[in-house]
Amino acid sequence: MKKKCFIITPIGDEGSITRDKAEGVIESITPVLEELGFGFDIPHRMAKPGSITKQILECILNHDLVVANLTELNPNVMYELAVRHSTAKPVITIAEFGTKLPFDITTERTIFYSNDMRGVPKLQKELRTSITSVDFEQPEYDNPIYRAQRDFKFKEVTTESKEVYIIQQLDEIKNMQQYINSFFISRSNYNVNNGGIRLIKVSKKFNLGINALVEFLIKNGYNVEASPNAKISQEAYELIVENFGTKNDDNVEF
Repeated sequence: MKKKCFIITPIGDEGSITRDKAEGVIESITPVLEELGFGFDIPHRMAKPGSITKQILECILNHDLVVANLTELNPNVMYELAVRHSTAKPVITIAEFGTKLPFDITTERTIFYSNDMRGVPKLQKELRTSITSVDFEQPEYDNPIYRAQRDFKFKEVTTESKEVYIIQQLDEIKNMQQYINSFFISRSNYNVNNGGIRLIKVSKKFNLGINALVEFLIKNGYNVEASPNAKISQEAYELIVENFGTKNDDNVEF
């Protein structure tokens, strides 16, 4: 039986910028769905008589796949995404570059695209890859609501299951801790004296003391000697620019 996909999308008024952008994205992704053998439904193109809200929710709850366009963070889109998350079924989120995702979903994988001709093939390629990686036989897919439901159900499991669950959670915490430790170690071990810009030059450019600069960089994970001749990397320099001001007109060579 042919699989079906529902596209959650901002709609906007006819002729509005929101509608024009949404239609452009829809026209970009529907060929990928057709290529992979999916039928699809789009909310403002559903011709079936009856309650449009009911039809939309039925599609969100029952279709094999949902693609959700989070651009503009439309309230209806976010509500519909939450409904889909409650099913623990596959959902792929996309958003235009520059979209600041809400805290609750910032850790979820999202395909970002540029709204221009060059962005179309990239979006299509990444969407195709995401869809083909989905195992539609898998009973449940991870998402924020699913995790909350799973944790709540923890109270109802047997003592033996609780022990297994606790071990799994501890393993996840240990793996995350190891990742964080390796990240900061790699940054602190960076040899800033191999190339870079001298602290004295940065100090003059931003009218900041050497000690203040060193203290700031150490707090941000950089191992820097408190010496005017010590050098910092371009990455560290960009961090200083971001926090203390803008670059002067003269070029800085690394």
